[in-house]
Amino acid sequence: MVFVYEFKKYLGDRMHRRALVFGLTSSLCSTPSAKADVGDAVETQVILLTADDGRQFETLVRWPKGARGSLPLIIFSHGLGSNMDAFRKTCVAWARAGYITVQPTHADSIRPSPLRTKIGEDLAGVMRALASGAADGAARAELVSRLEEPVYLDSRLVDINKVISAALTGDGWPDSAPAVDRRRIGMAGHSYGAYTTLALAGAAIFSGGVRRNLTDSRLSAFMVISGQGPGRMGLEPRSFDSLSGPILWISGSKDYGANGETPSWRLEPWTLSPPQDKYKLFVDGARHADFDAPPGAPEVTDTLHAREINFWNAYLKGSRRDRNALTAPTPAGVICIRR
Repeated sequence: MVFVYEFKKYLGDRMHRRALVFGLTSSLCSTPSAKADVGDAVETQVILLTADDGRQFETLVRWPKGARGSLPLIIFSHGLGSNMDAFRKTCVAWARAGYITVQPTHADSIRPSPLRTKIGEDLAGVMRALASGAADGAARAELVSRLEEPVYLDSRLVDINKVISAALTGDGWPDSAPAVDRRRIGMAGHSYGAYTTLALAGAAIFSGGVRRNLTDSRLSAFMVISGQGPGRMGLEPRSFDSLSGPILWISGSKDYGANGETPSWRLEPWTLSPPQDKYKLFVDGARHADFDAPPGAPEVTDTLHAREINFWNAYLKGSRRDRNALTAPTPAGVICIRR
């Protein structure tokens, strides 16, 4: 099932519709890198976790079938309003490559469920207004305004903390899943999930003149998919000074912001952060909702997932070969550059 919400936005002097796609897609991807470590089969289990604030939330856990020993963990944080089924192709590819992937459904999810929260209910109304096109400008302004509210980020940080705790202690974790290697935990996210990832990677969030440092030292590598630049959501140019860990930013030539920001804005943190182990992966023609499976030939999706796996292998498994492969020549339309 795919939830599609459309809203109009101006690009230059032309108005067009952009799609925000939440949910799962039906087919699996296959890349040579994803098949290197383990068999093709992936085990999947949905668990119910209880965060420290008392909220229960569903979490989707995947791991390679037949895996032995402890494995690296990758946490994926979905976009605002989405749920644990987002980026299915991507997370399956990562699991096939020898990773445990975990996808919590955050409190802002608009998915109909007995577990849907008040902030999810309220956000669903905004999304319905955007989808209908009624009072489009007001609905878009309401969404942009909500992105500035700290309640969404704060609730996600509670979720991520619980996920890591469960993964390391086994409390509520799938009994049949491999053990998690506590020294090798990565964090990734799309859109608002990318914002969540940036915060946990050490980007300073400024609110009312107060600098918030939300770094989680248990995380060692980060992937920011369609993330945010300075000037929004408490992010300033100086916010990125403290991003010292390895980070891969992913964006595309049609990846515009909710308030009309240009695609280049999404990659400004790449240039503003310290240069060591910082990468940007740029997909020609990719829009905000395209990064699970970019448009064009299947090879583009395969290349994107392969480069993502190269990054995880380089910084969660210590593979020098994959580190070199990250910036190797790619098919037309995909570029990866290191600073």
